[in-house]
Amino acid sequence: MFYNQKANLTSITYKIRCKNISRQMITDTEIRIKGLKAPINALGEVDAKRFISLIIREPFDYTKWHRSLWVDKSVTEISNHAMQFRKNEEENH
Repeated sequence: MFYNQKANLTSITYKIRCKNISRQMITDTEIRIKGLKAPINALGEVDAKRFISLIIREPFDYTKWHRSLWVDKSVTEISNHAMQFRKNEEENH
């Protein structure tokens, strides 16, 4: 069962990435600006600075992190979350 969930998750992730590709590409500068605004909006300026310095100081294995990100969620829950995210993105753009 885990293998099927993993295969379905990969399929869902691929579909989401394909949908995002169809959006207009943004510049590196825009990515940097949005990337810095996200932790500031979520954490406030002081904690966002701490977060960024933690990321810079500590080695980070994205692949390992990504594998453990949705361990407690079913494929259906992840799919529903992705569909809601997409809907919100379309409404905001």
